[in-house]
Amino acid sequence: MALLQEFLNENQHRNYPLSDAASARDNTDTITLPQTLMADMVLNVPETYDSTIPVNMDLFFVSNVLIRAMSVDITISYLSTTGVVEIGIFSEIPIDAPVHSSYNISALPQTDAAYTEFEAISGSVTIGIMADAKQRPGSWSFDEVTGQLIISVVHAGLVGIRQVTVGADTFSGNIVLKEGTNVSMDTEVVGNKTIITISAADTDSVSLQNDGDIFDALLSAYGTPLTHINGIQPAADGNFSLVGLDCTIMNIISGGVSISNPCSKPCCDKSYLDGAYSALAELNSRYARIIDFYTEVRTNVNAMQNKLAMLQLNTNIDV
Repeated sequence: MALLQEFLNENQHRNYPLSDAASARDNTDTITLPQTLMADMVLNVPETYDSTIPVNMDLFFVSNVLIRAMSVDITISYLSTTGVVEIGIFSEIPIDAPVHSSYNISALPQTDAAYTEFEAISGSVTIGIMADAKQRPGSWSFDEVTGQLIISVVHAGLVGIRQVTVGADTFSGNIVLKEGTNVSMDTEVVGNKTIITISAADTDSVSLQNDGDIFDALLSAYGTPLTHINGIQPAADGNFSLVGLDCTIMNIISGGVSISNPCSKPCCDKSYLDGAYSALAELNSRYARIIDFYTEVRTNVNAMQNKLAMLQLNTNIDV
């Protein structure tokens, strides 16, 4: 529920936020802007433009109201010393917007450098009842007299940041900028502006002034990098590639590489095995001949022992 509902309801029966002197009659003298369209407005503007020229709070006005079938745009302008400057627009307000709903202004970019300070404006409009405006489709323009804003809705020096975008995220409301590691933030008020200076803080441990300092710091933190393997240099991107060939698979493991042979292919072919079989047969044959020779020698030795014993008995000689 909107605050100050009675105040907003009363505003739909008077010119507010236009001044009492504003006729709200468009420049073609075709329509009078419905009083029910706007229930309230807040406009925050810079105190000066072109760095030094003071902004006159009486010279802001509604310069155009574009009423479509589905939405409404309300353009705000300022009458400067050189002419009319469009400074912002309340855009795409739904034609069926709820009563007392609010919509923020979007500052318009300024091609003339003298008016760039107007790019910092902020503000909102509170919608009343859209039914009357819906009956008056078209683009209706007003001047600084017929569309003049009452001075109480214009605030000087209250320009603020509406939102802050970081990457893909947009934040609004209370936002705190916090110093990180080795970062310092200093604030300075110059006139009506607050300047925030963000800088890198010097540290006693590491001073990175050039590429050599960065390289030395990396060596200190991570050690000497791998530059060659068996005299082989890496690719242009600094990487080495290990590629498995016939029946060899390279798998990445934590901190290393695993090498496996998934098809269990033998290291030798059939011709090598045939040679091995022939060599084994030759060894078996030689072994058999040695056994036969040993058996024959043993038989001869036994026979010689028997003859020696008989000779000893017949001669009765102690041998």
